[in-house]
Formats: sequence, C-alpha cells, structure tokens
Amino acid sequence: MFTAKQWAFAGLLLSALLNSSTAAAAPACVDLFKPSQKQSLEARVKSTIKDIIQNERSSKFTDHFTYLATKEVLNRKFQNLLDEAGLSVRESWKGFEILPEGTHPLAKMTRSLNRMGVRVVISIDLWAKGAWGAFDVSSRTLFVDYNTVATGKVDLTMPHEIRHAYNEMRSHFSEGSYERVFQTKFIAFDMPNQRLPGMKGLYEAYFTLDEILAHRQSAVLTLRNLQRNPLDEQMMEFAKKHGERLKQFADSGLSILTGLKKIVEAGNHKFTLSQEAGTDVVGVGIVVPHSRALLQELANDTVAASLLGLKAEVSVLQSELPADFNKKSMQQLLLSKLDTTIAELEALHPSINEFFEATKAMEQASPARLAAAESALRRLSETIAQRRKIMQLAEQTLQ
Repeated sequence: MFTAKQWAFAGLLLSALLNSSTAAAAPACVDLFKPSQKQSLEARVKSTIKDIIQNERSSKFTDHFTYLATKEVLNRKFQNLLDEAGLSVRESWKGFEILPEGTHPLAKMTRSLNRMGVRVVISIDLWAKGAWGAFDVSSRTLFVDYNTVATGKVDLTMPHEIRHAYNEMRSHFSEGSYERVFQTKFIAFDMPNQRLPGMKGLYEAYFTLDEILAHRQSAVLTLRNLQRNPLDEQMMEFAKKHGERLKQFADSGLSILTGLKKIVEAGNHKFTLSQEAGTDVVGVGIVVPHSRALLQELANDTVAASLLGLKAEVSVLQSELPADFNKKSMQQLLLSKLDTTIAELEALHPSINEFFEATKAMEQASPARLAAAESALRRLSETIAQRRKIMQLAEQTLQ
C-alpha cells in the first residue's frame, strides 16, 4: 500500500512536469542531454534506435543467431550512448531499466517514481511494435516514450504516462474513489472481431477509462503549445487526435457499460476476483460468455449482443466486497459500480463532445478556434474536479 508521503511525491512529480516554470516542464521541451553534446549525440542515438528497431522487425526473416548477435552489439552501443549522456541503465527482460543514480533529469524522475514503487524502462521492443510510450499497471512500469530518448527532450507522452501512474496509485487510497471508477478496463481479445464497439486504431482491443483523464491532460499541454506557436501543424494534428480519442473513449465506454449492465441484470455473466499485490484494491472481472442461447436472448439489443466474449474489470476496495459473498450480492455490487461509472461518463460527455467539435476542423489554430477548444477543455477539467470532490465528500460521509 502506498503511503501518503509517496502519494505526495507523485503529486510533486506530476506538478513539475506540468509547470512550465520548472526545469522538467514538458511544454518547454527540456534538453536532457548536455548542450555541448546534443547534436552529435542526438544523431547517434536516433541512428542506433533505428538500427535496433529494424533488427527487431526483421527478426522473423533473419537467421536467429545473426539476429541475437546483432541485438547484443546494438544494445551495447545504445547503452554506451546513454552512459555518454550521463544516464545509467541496466538490461532487463523488459528493456533498459533506468537507475536512480546521478544528476541526469531522467535519473531524478526515476528516483521519485521508484519511491512510489514505479520502475522506469526504455523498451525499444515496444517502439518496434508501434507503441512509443506506455504505463503497465500490473508491473507498475513506466516505459519512456521514443521522442524523449531519441531527441533528448521531454515529449508530451511522458506526462501522459505519469498521469496514468499517478491515477493508478491514487486509486489505492480510500480517497481515490473517483480514480478507481476510471480504472475500469475493457478487453476485446476474446470477442469475435477483437474490437471494442466504437473503437478503432491503437485502442480498439483494449483501453481503460483512465485514458479520458490522461488524454485530457495531454490536450491541455497540446493547446498550451499551440498558444505559443499557432502554426505548429504537428500540434494541430495532436489536438484533433485528442478530440477524436476522447470522444471514442466516452462513446464506446457508455455503449459498453449500458450493454454490460443489461447482461449483468439478467445474470448472463461470470465474474472473477483478483487482488492487486500490496494494496486493498480488488479487480472484479466481468466475463460475457460466448453462448448461442445468450445471443438469441439479446437478439433485439444489438449493443449488448455485440459484447459476447468481452472481458471488463472494475476496481473496488476490499472493504466494499459483500460480507455474504455469493453471486446475487456480487451482482448487486457490480450493478452499483456500473451505474456509478455510467453517471460519471454522462457528466463528462457534453464537454468532451464540445472539445471534439472545436478541434475536428482545426486546419489552423486561429484565435477563435483555440478559444473554443480551451473553453471546452476548461469545462471538462472543472467537471472532473467537481465530480471528484462530490465523490470524495460522499465517501467521507459513509466513513
């Protein structure tokens, strides 16, 4: 279980990344390499990363001995480049784990995250698969994004992934009821087309509702960068992409939860329990079985019928589990949690739609378009803060 002190470290770290006046502010594009080395080192790092990714992607078509020998040489070269940048790492099966040693900015960040039980890893294998950065909840591992390592500047991805780590940690506290709601996850790997309703692209087979909170933060940073440079085409694309994704998460989440509620009400589900190590949090899994009888029963409900094979999970505290543990009492708990989650998504939906409309046609960041997007995002942020406070007050009343 995380301590209040560790929670405070998380908040301080997140504030440092978001505050443009600090040395680690993402919007300021902080240099992580020494200025005298920057250009040469950046070019060599990029070249080596490119070679490692190419070696990984061609591994299926290359003699295995040649692949392993090349990988060893390139990994040693990459580790030497990181050492030249002043960053100490050690190889692990996940990649290169950053050590909390020295004065390098990423080492300082790692020290803070390690205090929270979060490891920081550079995984080029992950980049080779098209994911530039990630946070793995099960192993509490933050995978550093490609741009931060390749260019020596903190990228927008880093605060996004640290937000996931912060929210996951906060969800372990009794005060983190709002964050627990958004730890709800949906998994489509056993569904017929392995695609969640309404989703496409990177998140079509799996996402957590916490993506809404993390993408909101990324959108704030993106608009902040557009204020500085309204002609930045990459940031305009990022703004549009964040609008699209926020809408997808909200629309798909509501659709899945509404259909799932009907399935749970009818008792046509299975549930599982999994304790998160070192915490009081229990993951309650909901499994929608593949069943011809269930498909026939849901014939008139296309949304619910599309969920066959779905796996979902909601997070609850150990103390919330019913004392009279049985299928009926668990059904009541699940329906209560589904209702709460639906209500929270419905509360955010109007401002998410507003942000989507403001950004979808953003061919140029005109003052009017930026103002509309900022206004919608401000309403979304205010709604999140209000709903979190309401939920915390309700928790305090029950205690």
